[in-house]
Amino acid sequence: MEKAMRKGVWALGCVLALCAGVALAAEQRPVREQVENSMLVTGAIDIQPDGTVAGHALDEPEKLPSGIVQLLAQATPHWRFEPVRVEGKPVFARTKMSVRIVAKRQGDGGYEVRVASARFGEPRSEDWPSHDGPLGRPRFPKEAAQAGVGGTVYVMLKIGRDGKVVDLVAEQINLKTVVSEAEMEMWRHVLARAALQRASQWTFVPPTQGAEVDAPFWSIRVPVDFVAGGSRPAYGRWETYIPGSRTPAPWVDAEEARMGADAVALDGFQPIGGGPRLLSSLDPGS
Repeated sequence: MEKAMRKGVWALGCVLALCAGVALAAEQRPVREQVENSMLVTGAIDIQPDGTVAGHALDEPEKLPSGIVQLLAQATPHWRFEPVRVEGKPVFARTKMSVRIVAKRQGDGGYEVRVASARFGEPRSEDWPSHDGPLGRPRFPKEAAQAGVGGTVYVMLKIGRDGKVVDLVAEQINLKTVVSEAEMEMWRHVLARAALQRASQWTFVPPTQGAEVDAPFWSIRVPVDFVAGGSRPAYGRWETYIPGSRTPAPWVDAEEARMGADAVALDGFQPIGGGPRLLSSLDPGS
């Protein structure tokens, strides 16, 4: 199956090679080898009462590379979920999904394309902490803006019973600017500091019903995007960046956090623990 996947995305590799070559031709090899290209794909998935997948549908498939459509068509039938239950009984369920596809260049010049992370479900606002209106975003750090440095900081929040942030951590910082290792570490710190300072001031509305209503705290993941010199890629387009290492939040169960920080859409937020629970690997070839 791995050969079939690679064959199905050969044209995609040509596009990625062109984009990466233009952006990174002048950079050092150790840094170039860290570059990832990714795409966030959204849609819905149907889960049978026994946890197997009955089918899936992608949003705007005509905007997606054919290799990505094929990759997900091959992967999703192998996924297994914890059965969705209503009043204790397993039921058929259709739920939203958001999937991060990652393509990374290999030594032979080809690309390894895989399903890297995902989130499932769309909890109702009354069942999880919610926010009235858009979250107040941090200001772009002046020094980063002047240097043309951008990136995305994935922030994990611990929300207390009063709706205020009681703890937070920058789970991952992906940079869209390629410089030396030391400079990238410095810019990650700059962007993370700006994101965390603003996020610590956010307040949420605690849930009013559901299984989590009496929880001692709630966890929410929020992507904070700093765009330098342009807009974010449109749906179905690849984004090139240097991924940062992941720093897990100490209060979040490892099993809940394993789905990855980067599968939540920008300008949104993801409650941790809500939605169907995937039991199998995302990538059947792993």
